[in-house]
This record gives sequence, structure tokens and C-alpha cells, in this order.
Amino acid sequence: MTDILRRVVPDLELLEVLTEPGPNQGQDVPILHMVFPTHSVPVALAGDGTVALVRAALELGSARDGTVLIEEPEAHQHPGAIAETAVAIHAAVAQGTQVVLSTHSVDMLDALLSQAPDRFALDRLAVYRLMLCDGILKTQRLAGSDVRFHRERIGEDLR
Repeated sequence: MTDILRRVVPDLELLEVLTEPGPNQGQDVPILHMVFPTHSVPVALAGDGTVALVRAALELGSARDGTVLIEEPEAHQHPGAIAETAVAIHAAVAQGTQVVLSTHSVDMLDALLSQAPDRFALDRLAVYRLMLCDGILKTQRLAGSDVRFHRERIGEDLR
């Protein structure tokens, strides 16, 4: 996970839980810090995109062989961070985690396709489109190979 963050946060050495004095003597408060060569910064004080990427990476890394539900992982992120979020999602899937995400972002979908490892089987990816037509909820499932075709060959929006 730290390797993914290093691609977006220059000079990051590691994530570490440090403590600060709490309101009562002897009650230190744990705070997650990004540690750099000369200083550390609480993650909560980083930019919104960095905080979102750290949160996503921690969530994805916490459910090996489980399921993670993520709503709009691209929110508040720089395009480079969206690509790194896609890398983190693929890493989690490779470790056996089922990832279900909701998004309105074509950029997130394109990042999932472009950041897929060479050995990534597109049959492990599906897009479900939901449409409300005259009060009836309709669904459409697109398998990963169809998603790639629709995005790369005909440029369909898929939202």
C-alpha cells in the first residue's frame, strides 16, 4: 500500500501511527502520519485527494478474501490519484478481495481498464448500468471484455 502512495506523494517513506498527548495525562492519542525524510505530517492534514487515496488503500488492504464496498473512490482526487486508486483496486482483487464500487466517473472506469495488470482477467470485471425508465428500474450487465470494447473501440460513456 505504501508503494502505491509513494507514486502520488513524493518522498513518502512510510505510514506510521504516532501519538500526541491527549486531554488527560497518560492518555496519548494515536494519529496516522505520513513520514518523510525530514518530518511527518498527519494524514488528516494532507490534501483531500491524498486523504481519499490513503483511505481507499487502507480499506482495500483490510479485507483480504472478503468484500469491500466503495462509493465513488475518485471523489476529490487528482487524475493521477484516480489511476493509483485503480492500481490499489487491482492489487486488492489479486489478493482475493472482491471489490464492488459505485461511480459516475468515466475517468475511474478508464483507469480501471488502463491500470489493469497484463495478467488481469477481464472476466473478473463487470459493469452494471442502472436506468430508471418510466418508473421501472432496468439493469444491464457488461462483462469486462465488453466494457473494454465499449470504451476503447466505440467510446461509449457507460454511465
